[in-house]
Order: sequence, then C-alpha cells, then structure tokens
Amino acid sequence: MTDTNEEFWYDAKTAIAVHALPLLTDLRDKHIGFPGELLRLHNQDTNRANDAWTTILSQIVWSLETVTRDLDLSKEEYEERQRGFNLLGRWFGHLWD
Repeated sequence: MTDTNEEFWYDAKTAIAVHALPLLTDLRDKHIGFPGELLRLHNQDTNRANDAWTTILSQIVWSLETVTRDLDLSKEEYEERQRGFNLLGRWFGHLWD
C-alpha cells in the first residue's frame, strides 16, 4: 500500500492503522512516562504503572498490526483485537510523551 488518499478512500480502518502504527510503536518502545491514572491504579508503584502502560500500548499495536496484515482471525484473536481497540479508545487522550 502507498500513502495516497485515493487508495484509502474505501478502507478507512486500514488507512488509520497504517498511519497510527509507527507512531504507537515508537511511543511503546521509547516512552518516558505514563498516564498518572496508572500510577493511582498501581498504588503509586512507578514500575508497575510503567509496565502496565507498555502492556496497554503493546495490545493496541498488536490490534493495529492485525488490520494492516488483513489476517483471518480466530474468535479468540478477534476478541483480543477488540480489547486492543477498546484500550485505544480508553487511553486515546494519553497518547503523548
């Protein structure tokens, strides 16, 4: 796939995944912080909060990767992908570093 709008007009989900995936992969691999809410959820334990953020970002990245690869998913994989999309919605406002 190329980055031309003409090729994505009919498949917004793939276009979004293609453009978001490198950004979120970099955020997962290079982040220096995490949402403060995770610190509260993990009793002020910064290591656990950081690990939780990495896990959340990894789940989101995996879900987007399944879209870009157009995989045939099992029921369990489909449900797992949906959990990643739910996490994306839940943490969307915290996707910065």
